[in-house]
Amino acid sequence: MNNWIKNAQLLKKYFPDFYEKAVAADYARGDVQISEINGNLLLQSPSCRCFLHSSYNVEREMEELFRAADDPEQILIIFGLGMGHCLDYIQKRHIRYRKVLIMEPFNNIFREMLKRRDLELLLKKRDVSFTIFNDVRQIMPQIMGQVMTSRKVRFIYHISYRSLYSDVYQEMSRVFSDEKLAFMASTNTINYFLNEWTENQLISIAKKQPNAAVLNNKFENIPAVIVAAGPSLEKRIDELREIQDKALIIAPGTGARICGQKGVKAHIAIAMDSQRAEADIFKDSSIEVLVGSYRLHPEVDRVFSNRLLRMSISNDFIAQYYHHYLDLPVDIISDYASVSSTAVDFAVKLGCDPIILVGQDLCYYDNKVHAGEEKDSLPAFIRKTMQEAIDIKGEKVYTVPGFLAVRRDMELLNLKYRNTHTIINSTQAGLGMPGIENRDFRDVIDRYIASAAYNVEKIIAETIDQEGKKDIYGEADISAFYRHVLEEIDKLENINEDKRRQLSQLQQLLATGAKDSQVHSSMHAMQEINRRLQENYFYQRAVMPMLKHFLIFYQVGIFYNFDGDIEDPEAGLFYETNSYNLSQRYLKIIKNITERELRGDSGEKQFEGANFTVAVNSRELTGEAGISVKSAKPKPEGSLTIPFG
Repeated sequence: MNNWIKNAQLLKKYFPDFYEKAVAADYARGDVQISEINGNLLLQSPSCRCFLHSSYNVEREMEELFRAADDPEQILIIFGLGMGHCLDYIQKRHIRYRKVLIMEPFNNIFREMLKRRDLELLLKKRDVSFTIFNDVRQIMPQIMGQVMTSRKVRFIYHISYRSLYSDVYQEMSRVFSDEKLAFMASTNTINYFLNEWTENQLISIAKKQPNAAVLNNKFENIPAVIVAAGPSLEKRIDELREIQDKALIIAPGTGARICGQKGVKAHIAIAMDSQRAEADIFKDSSIEVLVGSYRLHPEVDRVFSNRLLRMSISNDFIAQYYHHYLDLPVDIISDYASVSSTAVDFAVKLGCDPIILVGQDLCYYDNKVHAGEEKDSLPAFIRKTMQEAIDIKGEKVYTVPGFLAVRRDMELLNLKYRNTHTIINSTQAGLGMPGIENRDFRDVIDRYIASAAYNVEKIIAETIDQEGKKDIYGEADISAFYRHVLEEIDKLENINEDKRRQLSQLQQLLATGAKDSQVHSSMHAMQEINRRLQENYFYQRAVMPMLKHFLIFYQVGIFYNFDGDIEDPEAGLFYETNSYNLSQRYLKIIKNITERELRGDSGEKQFEGANFTVAVNSRELTGEAGISVKSAKPKPEGSLTIPFG
């Protein structure tokens, strides 16, 4: 029986957008051919020829597919629906799960399934979602959303799909791994350095140094060479010396130190590390211009003897608020896993094209971190986290999650700017970066740099030292700004005290089984307090943007423990208690630093090496054991599940 008409009517009625995707030519893969042999589908492509399912024992095929996949808390992500036997097997064998996501690459096989299966029966499975995609990045938000709601995520795949769409499966695995690593690395970094970043910003704005945005668009179509510090940089030194007067040479982080050691004249160095060790790189440096973030450790400013310009990176929220409050111009540079990635974004702001990467290995050669170091000098703590990888020459190397996060950043930067700027990887070693062309450095020099006649140093000098230019930063009253911050914190702490009392009341109402009307009234009062907080501009621009990095975990908690129902009073108590704890602690950090700076106290930094631990329950609020949370509510069997679409 051909079910196409019935299925088409069902999809058009309930899921019209999904139906368009299910039959669209754009979602079909042109090199896939499907034919029927003895009731099974034969799949063919230029690199594969296989049956969709086992011709002998589909039951055994499903047993292998779901081997060890039985856990009421797990999320199953299945690569390919096939003829839907996987869902039949889940129901027949009572496989336990919390959610099933089926990811169908292209619609070739799905169109065949529409002829052969009653789709309505498949859609009446509990907590099953389905999507068709033709680009791996379309499904990453869905997958990452599930990963954040559970530590128990299992990827399984039909062998036929992995064979037919091997390139898609590999890309899906790579992008998922990169996204997960990048998210965790970003959140862990912010958690560890939040205190230092806050303190350093409040110290740095008092230096009243010009913003690096004065250099924006001053290097239109001038090549920029970004010199990272990977071991392979040692092989590029002679070529860098040759071109140092013909292209803008930017040295991020440790690359600046190696340029100095090897006699390469970098025009601009970039630094953004909040720890004291960063000062060792720039002590006695001959580089004339250093572009430093506001979170840069103050010791760098003390030991660097030449010109320091400031850049406001995307997580410098207090520095950004400072600019807005005093009506100073500010240009935001994106924050990434590495200063090298930030250097690419900075080069784009300057107008440079092409942007050429050297020394960007993203792996270890000879067991050393940087060029110029001794062989086998890799620290033990790094060796513990290493994993195998293959470099651009096909050789086995070792890398770490942090390097993979940088590779992901570079890939996204290239996607962002590929229509306006050319990014070239001339490292000639290392892992390479997806989408970025690998080119021999000598060839790149001959094409873009050898015949250039740019006077980079003159452009920098004339831009920075324009005669008669008003010193808008030097005239800023930093003491007035500090006093303003303390006034705003006092206002917020008063509102937060109202919130604390309201949270205590709500917790008491829930504990005593109060009437719904009383609970809802308390919830409404909480919303009114939140409105008062949000009306405060300092809270909007400086406090909450940073705390959102942590509050996302509690949003996930609501999704997982309260079925995503933010209106549930217990969910509101859970989220708002943690929001209160986080904001109150962060306000105290800002207040203590600002009061010290306003007094002009000298001495050691207050938060050197400190971290900001995320609150996990209401213990800080009440001194009790915390709030119990209920389990997610299962959806009833027989209801249609809306596909992700």
